[in-house]
Amino acid sequence: MKKLLPILLLVTLFAISCDKKENNANPEPDRLLPEVVNQLDKVINISDFNGSLKELLLNAAETEGGITIFAPQDFNITINNNTTALHIVYTEQQLKDHIVKGKYTLADLRSKTTLTALSGKTLNISSIGGVVKVNDIAIVEHAVFSGNSGVVHVIEKAIGITYPETGELEERTITESEFKVGYNQVKQRLDVFQKSVLVMDALLSNEASPQQASQAGYNFYADFHAFKFSPSSNSVADVWNKGYQVITIINDLLRVKSENFNDKINLFAGLKTIRAYTYLTLLNYYGNIVMVPETAAVITTPLSNTNKQQIITHIDTDLSTANTVLEPLGKTPEINTYTIQALKAKLALHQKKYEQVRDYAHSIILSKAYTLENKSSVFNIGSKEMIWQLADITNTALKNFLNNRPTFPLLRLAEIHLMYAEAQLALGKPDAAAESLTLLLERQNLSGNITEALLYELALKEMSREGVSFINMRRWGIAEQRLSGFNHPKFNLLPIPASTIQISPYIIQNEGYP
Repeated sequence: MKKLLPILLLVTLFAISCDKKENNANPEPDRLLPEVVNQLDKVINISDFNGSLKELLLNAAETEGGITIFAPQDFNITINNNTTALHIVYTEQQLKDHIVKGKYTLADLRSKTTLTALSGKTLNISSIGGVVKVNDIAIVEHAVFSGNSGVVHVIEKAIGITYPETGELEERTITESEFKVGYNQVKQRLDVFQKSVLVMDALLSNEASPQQASQAGYNFYADFHAFKFSPSSNSVADVWNKGYQVITIINDLLRVKSENFNDKINLFAGLKTIRAYTYLTLLNYYGNIVMVPETAAVITTPLSNTNKQQIITHIDTDLSTANTVLEPLGKTPEINTYTIQALKAKLALHQKKYEQVRDYAHSIILSKAYTLENKSSVFNIGSKEMIWQLADITNTALKNFLNNRPTFPLLRLAEIHLMYAEAQLALGKPDAAAESLTLLLERQNLSGNITEALLYELALKEMSREGVSFINMRRWGIAEQRLSGFNHPKFNLLPIPASTIQISPYIIQNEGYP
């Protein structure tokens, strides 16, 4: 049997369940008890469920006295005589279908006939021949975790989800509604990925402490601080996997047959833009990354991470393709020609192609499509400085971590000015750099002749906890002198996760890591 790259199943395309938006009405929401989530990282056959579980918000009333989780196994399907995994992105409703209040051992469950899930769904409990079932789904491993926070049992498959039959993924044409549900899932997973990047970068750049990250719900990211991570660290794999989950969903949406509808071409362009952004972010942190083939559900060629230029070309091609159909401030909200130019500037900056950085950044500035706001208004909803931003922040703990911002951007005009100034300095034109930074210097109460040192100070203050500081410090060559524990060249890049190295002999580890 050939070793295959997992493909992604968009749950809402096959599930008999509603795709509900996050319910943020619960009082004082917090992340699921960290004790449970951290332990489930060690259970390898429930990675899809646990990946979604990490983002679930529960309130104190729901977790008081502990919880019991029925975690479904990852799902495999046979396509063309090959077995491949179907990744599932669970909605909040679907996650809560698998959680009940109270701690129930296997012995406790044998004495029950029904339980009520946090979603309100009734779970029928039966015990036949020693096998305990939940809604007629067998518990295949009991108590894979048991502690003060709760109990976790592994069940054979997910509750309330209809899995596809062999070949259904390749043959079925999805509807406009289903495609748009998938597009919204992409945005939700991008939101999850970007939040993780913000916390990771803040720890790497010493903008935040492990205690602050823990308070935001990212306690297992502590080893990013002071560079204590390794290829086997859960933190390293978590960010990597969240990024590739975004990419894999996009590949599936672009590959499957879908009916024609009015704004399909714009949504395709939006997907390519998001994919380019995700690849670029992974490239910045991990360097030698894997490009996921997008043309087939079943991958038969070995995966490799030895062709960095292929990734760069793929990112540029995605952006150029999207740019042919997008408009300035066009139909796909916040993904437009200026978004493309900003991402092309960031890609050029990664390669230190400063003429390109200058030209792309200058084009955005001259367009006057965006305006630098007063310092107190930068992150407000509706800010004219935002080029591309994600959903409003509703998690109180994460909002506190991000300095009480109501939103967080992927791109904003201040970063464009900073990139333009960096390019002009690199090209020997400090006067042009100074002209671009006047308002930002005033906003951060800085002054003086524009030098690299002043630019660095300004950028670190202006872009604090926005997911770019460590990348900037590394590019500027100041990480070793500023960051405790940083060793050059080892920590220029994060390690490739050990679990990824095992997929193919052609995936190599970054320099300095075992």
